[in-house]
Amino acid sequence: MDQQATLFSNESLKAMIIPLFLEQLLVMLVGMADTLVVSYAGEAAVSGVSLVNQFNTIFIYLFTALASGGAVVISQYIGRKSNDDAGESASQLLSFSTIFSILVAGSPGGSCYGACVHNSYWAVHGK
Repeated sequence: MDQQATLFSNESLKAMIIPLFLEQLLVMLVGMADTLVVSYAGEAAVSGVSLVNQFNTIFIYLFTALASGGAVVISQYIGRKSNDDAGESASQLLSFSTIFSILVAGSPGGSCYGACVHNSYWAVHGK
C-alpha cells in the first residue's frame, strides 16, 4: 500500500490537541472560580452564578460544534483540492459565527451574568 502525503502529521495533531484540552480546562476553572468568589454572599448568589455558568457552557458547546462541523466541511474541500470552495466555506463559517455571537451578546440573556449576581446579592442582603 502506498503511503500518501498528509497535511498534518501525528505530532502536529497532538500539538493541536493540547491547547484545546487546556482551553476546556480553563473554561471549567473560570466557572469554578466564579462560584468560589461569590460563595461568601450565600446560596442565592452561588445558584445565580451556577445558572449562568450552565448557559456559558451551552454556548461554548454550540460554538465548538459549529467550529467542528465547519472544519469537517472545509477539510473535505481541501481533500478534493478545491481551495476556492474551502475558502468560501471558511468565510461563511466566520460570518455566521460572528453574526451569531453578536446576536447572543445583544440578547437579553447575553448580559444575564451581572444581573443574576446582582439580584442574588441583594436578595441575600435584603436591600
